[in-house]
Amino acid sequence: MIQSKIQRLLEDDFKTSKTISDWHKLFMILKKDVHDFIERNKIIEINEQGVQILYCTQCLKAHMLASARLKGIKKNNFIAMDELMEEQTGHDGYYLDGDELKRIDYMN
Repeated sequence: MIQSKIQRLLEDDFKTSKTISDWHKLFMILKKDVHDFIERNKIIEINEQGVQILYCTQCLKAHMLASARLKGIKKNNFIAMDELMEEQTGHDGYYLDGDELKRIDYMN
């Protein structure tokens, strides 16, 4: 989902550039945050197709943008990242991270 969209963007970028792009740097900075968020918020579903790990992509997007802002990601990359991910950001101004409801206050 979100991770695969960013990964595709990175792969396209590597085909056209010999240097590490801002997108790659951004992905590397946020990779651990994304992994940790998914671990904290995953829902394990077992059905006839096997085990699936589910998580809310809207909450993940809100968390990624919050992490990017806290890590000082350049404004143009922040905006591009927001536009790249088609999901809505959080839910009515909030997102869930573990058992904590967090307010989205970085969009201004």
